[in-house]
Amino acid sequence: MKVIAFYNIKGGVGKTSTAVNLAWFAAQQGLQTLLWDLDAQAAAGWYLGADRAAGGAVKKLVSGKVTLQDQIVDSDYPRLSVVPGRHAYRNLDILINNASKPEKVVTALLKPLKKRFDLVVLDCPPSASALAESMLAAADAVMVPLIPAPLSLRAWQQVQNFCKTNGLPLTRVHPFFNMVDRRRALHRQWLAMPPQELTQLLGSYIPYAAAVERMGVVRKPVAEYAANQAATVAYGGLWQEIYQRAWRDQG
Repeated sequence: MKVIAFYNIKGGVGKTSTAVNLAWFAAQQGLQTLLWDLDAQAAAGWYLGADRAAGGAVKKLVSGKVTLQDQIVDSDYPRLSVVPGRHAYRNLDILINNASKPEKVVTALLKPLKKRFDLVVLDCPPSASALAESMLAAADAVMVPLIPAPLSLRAWQQVQNFCKTNGLPLTRVHPFFNMVDRRRALHRQWLAMPPQELTQLLGSYIPYAAAVERMGVVRKPVAEYAANQAATVAYGGLWQEIYQRAWRDQG
């Protein structure tokens, strides 16, 4: 079982929309896929129409009194399951920080699922916290969406520093451009010549597109209602690049 986290200290960069769409592509490819929405805003499960909570209190989950298995609900799509976010996740950081081994909490919760799922996608809230440390420690690969703008470089440096501070290998942390608007000169410039600071930058990028914004109206992955549009093709290309890195390169 592989674990891929979508994470950035900065909010509003398209983590959730990317996590949802790539989880859909993974399931379509035949992987038994679990999308765990760790954000108190609970948008990932809502996008998939799988936002009903199940399986006991968050405090009991962290303490081990209930299992993550109890939290899983089905989506409308074959091979794609969801652990919906919930408002109570606003307390996750405190609960994890008070655990005996905070950095191991997410890893321990996922361990019993290894025989059921091929892939777990973590939709991570924007933070530099005990929750973030536990999420990143559990991940085989960390994908960092960045909008081509100066603040993104600052956020990327903060992500790197957070990983270094917590002993997390930078070799599994990959930035990629998201919400790219080719009408903007800076976006075109960064695509043609990315800043040197963006080490391990993925070659695929996701364009800014009305089709992605429509996810909030139709509550489906973009491929379900805009199969031939550029955003759908881009998500498919990004998934294939991540798949190659996570499976074929690393085994």
